[in-house]
Amino acid sequence: MYRILVVDDEQMIADGLKFLIEKGTQDCEVVGVAYDGAEGAASALKLKPDIILTDIRMYEMDGLEMIRRIKEVGVPARFIILSGYADFSYAKQAIALGVEEYITKPIEEEELYGTLRKVCLSIHQQKLKEGRLTSLEETMSV
Repeated sequence: MYRILVVDDEQMIADGLKFLIEKGTQDCEVVGVAYDGAEGAASALKLKPDIILTDIRMYEMDGLEMIRRIKEVGVPARFIILSGYADFSYAKQAIALGVEEYITKPIEEEELYGTLRKVCLSIHQQKLKEGRLTSLEETMSV
């Protein structure tokens, strides 16, 4: 089960995303919803989600700054950006931060589900690689 944190300053959108994820995915569980970047950063530290789905423009702290702070403290989450702005400067900053995906609003359900499947597969593949590496290291140390 992949653990997801949803962060959006529009409560209806955040709660709607939680509903859609829980309704339309079998391998994902929404472990928290935060309504601004500062709350999102604190929730990420506490909940240690696999995936953080976040808006870019929010009060208190924007999504990009929240991602920077979460990465600085070493939470190994994957990030999906949601934005009502198809602004290249935001996308460029998101890429520099290692964001997995960038979805523009309004969000289509199938795009959301496809993006989540893609990120979950990426996490799964990384875990398999890490498992093989650990197994190889154990074999070599014997």
